[in-house]
Amino acid sequence: MMYKAGDKFQYNNTGFVVLGLIIEKVTGTSFDDYLRQNVFLPAKMMDTGYYELDRLPERCANAYIYDEDKDEYYTNIYSVDVKGTGAGGAFTSVIDIQNFWKNLLGGKLVSQDMLNKMMTPQSEEDYGYGLWLRKINDDLYYPFFEGEDPGVCFVSYYDLAQNLCITAISNHASDVWELLEDVLEEFK
Repeated sequence: MMYKAGDKFQYNNTGFVVLGLIIEKVTGTSFDDYLRQNVFLPAKMMDTGYYELDRLPERCANAYIYDEDKDEYYTNIYSVDVKGTGAGGAFTSVIDIQNFWKNLLGGKLVSQDMLNKMMTPQSEEDYGYGLWLRKINDDLYYPFFEGEDPGVCFVSYYDLAQNLCITAISNHASDVWELLEDVLEEFK
């Protein structure tokens, strides 16, 4: 650990890889199977999963990296893990993310007590448990989560007051965060 518990927050991919390994040890099942059975299927996320890059299912997009020197795109298969881990790498769709929010906020994936903890800042960096939090005012935060790897980036934000889910996914590393800010401006 870099800091004493409760002193400071520092996001760390390795912590989520270890969390995935703990889930496997405790449940006796693979991390991706556990998530499929306990999150993806109950939340009706039918196009979400952890897939090997050389075995992508139908309707699943490859990710691309732009090579400025050659002025062309190439797939990211040599730039990321062959299969995702607890730190990320799931394939998903905008519809599935909407289903995720609906089920998470509706109390079908975690208890209300846990959801409250997830949506309460645990550090000065506005991070809850597993969710980033965008400060609206002193007492109100809206949840979002994000991720990126070479050739892919993702952000999903939930405006609780308007019951509005905004999700941007790119399979060629577009600036989804700028797009999110532009969309949020339209809804002010």
